[in-house]
Amino acid sequence: MAFVALTLLAACNDDDPTVWRKNVPSPDGAWVATARTDQWGGFGSAYIETTVSLRKVDGTVNGGKPFDVFDYPSDGPLPKPYVLSDENADPDLRLIWLGSSHLKIEHPTEIIPDLEVARYSNVDISFK
Repeated sequence: MAFVALTLLAACNDDDPTVWRKNVPSPDGAWVATARTDQWGGFGSAYIETTVSLRKVDGTVNGGKPFDVFDYPSDGPLPKPYVLSDENADPDLRLIWLGSSHLKIEHPTEIIPDLEVARYSNVDISFK
């Protein structure tokens, strides 16, 4: 019985829950905006979230690690659950660089963000 319980726990532990990812470089190539959708499963804990993060390519900001600037819960089900696939993309999400230091995030259908950062380092971020 203990073996079955450990096997079930191990199956629920996924190191990379990302099921979709898209990178959008800034016009000057100094920044990369990344949109990704993560999916977690489990009894009573299933959750889907889409996040936008920024990363300075030369590594001078945040040690070169991505920094989350926007996220929102996503509705399911996904076309390809628990699989990295472009089919899992939110078709309404758009990342648009209006210049080298202004990222516009568009989502024409109504969402309620859990996180919305207006400025990160020298990058202004707007949401419509």
